[in-house]
Amino acid sequence: MLRLYLLGMFLCLYGNIFSQKNLSKNWILGAGISYKVKFENQVPEISYFNTTYNYYFIHGSSCISDSNGYLKILCNGYQIYDTLGAHIENGDSLVPPMIYDLYDGFSGFSQSSLILPFSDDIYYILTPTASDLEFISSWGPGGNAYFDLLLCHKVDMKLGSNGRVIKKAMPLLQQANLSKSQMMACRHADGINWWLLKPARSVNTIYKFIVTKDSVYNMGSQVFMNPQIGIPDIAGQCMFNQLGTQFASVVQASDFIFIADFDRCSGELTNSKFYKIPDHIKLPTGPDLDTEPSGICFSPNGQFLYISKYYNIYQFDLLDPDTNTAWYHVANLDTSAQAFQGYGNIYLGPDDKAYIANWNGTSKQMSKIESPDVKGAGCNFCPRCFRFPQWGPENPPNMPNYALGKDTTINCNGVGFDEGEKENERVTIFPNPSALGMFNVECSMFQKRDLELEVYTLLGQKVLSQVVKRGTLRAEVDVRGLGAGVYFLKARLCSPQAGETWVRKVVVE
Repeated sequence: MLRLYLLGMFLCLYGNIFSQKNLSKNWILGAGISYKVKFENQVPEISYFNTTYNYYFIHGSSCISDSNGYLKILCNGYQIYDTLGAHIENGDSLVPPMIYDLYDGFSGFSQSSLILPFSDDIYYILTPTASDLEFISSWGPGGNAYFDLLLCHKVDMKLGSNGRVIKKAMPLLQQANLSKSQMMACRHADGINWWLLKPARSVNTIYKFIVTKDSVYNMGSQVFMNPQIGIPDIAGQCMFNQLGTQFASVVQASDFIFIADFDRCSGELTNSKFYKIPDHIKLPTGPDLDTEPSGICFSPNGQFLYISKYYNIYQFDLLDPDTNTAWYHVANLDTSAQAFQGYGNIYLGPDDKAYIANWNGTSKQMSKIESPDVKGAGCNFCPRCFRFPQWGPENPPNMPNYALGKDTTINCNGVGFDEGEKENERVTIFPNPSALGMFNVECSMFQKRDLELEVYTLLGQKVLSQVVKRGTLRAEVDVRGLGAGVYFLKARLCSPQAGETWVRKVVVE
């Protein structure tokens, strides 16, 4: 009986991992002429999605399949489609009208949409963008062209004939200073919810959110030291490794890679480092140097980072302490200077090969790295060997690692939003809502360790912090000076490895 039970548990776990991996089984991509790429066998199957120039799935696009590997939802950054190319109900015009009209209903900004799945056919779609006010004030000649909005859209695919957007354009950030590129998610250590990370622009700040089936929670931001990031940011990419334990990013305006360890339970980025990317010439005839990165991707085993600039590809060995030997120059142009399209983002395919985007979609081929887990020339850069029947392939869709499951190596009690709470870590906050702006907090953990209580606004700004000493029976939080509204009360361990212990929503009436 025990053997049968263990076999059943293994098959259940294996089946769940396999079904989650199916979520990334299909890619939709293309600049006008669009294609479906199905990763079924050793050689990806390529078929036409559309040949009438009705759709552009380029740098800002994303898509997802269901647990059986059938295509489910498509997003071009500004609109949501079903698998036949029809809008799902309420799925048009996800972003403000001015930027929507300027770019003809699709996004050309790297990683500017992302789809996160939940049970019961519920999906969240995230779209950073620019408000009309920001567009008017900054997007003219000589303007800085910021993104100042991060919007969230909730989709129920059980409703209507082909799904319905049930909550649209919910602002997660407003009047923010956001990068026009870079956004990625990682499965929370509980195996159910998601961490969403979105970098700011021109400063080394990363905003963090927890996305659950019921809501999205702003978990504040982390600020990192120099080097200072410049202004150009239409190109760039951020990625997690396959285990979700490291995070890396590049942006057009900085010739550095940023890398940090990531805690899937607390969401903390630690041990952060910046590495200068080597410089090579743009064109074989020189002499101009290629100094603007566009893409970054971890190898399947997590040992290597692959970095693209517009004209060059690099490999960086994270286990080699000598930066002189850690860097390997993979390639310059993958074709003649006249036919070269420019390198864009880099994504791992379900076949564990690294696919390198074309920045411009007037080619019939994409380049790839056949053996990304191998150091140096053995990684096997294959120039323009991923071939399509016509021009158009530009950028693979933006996807997190959907197959990543629960972290069984740690004891992580869910996201802590009034759910998954252990009996011996019960939290009581009263009165809540509070008409006076005073909250009493009782928590059994106060008896065990020193904690820091922090209060954040909905936009992630920390507005109050106080230390609760071990042995305290009840803590009093005074927010009378903040005014009426919704806030997040966060408890953090007072230690060098401090992380979120729990978070609760509090309301001042």
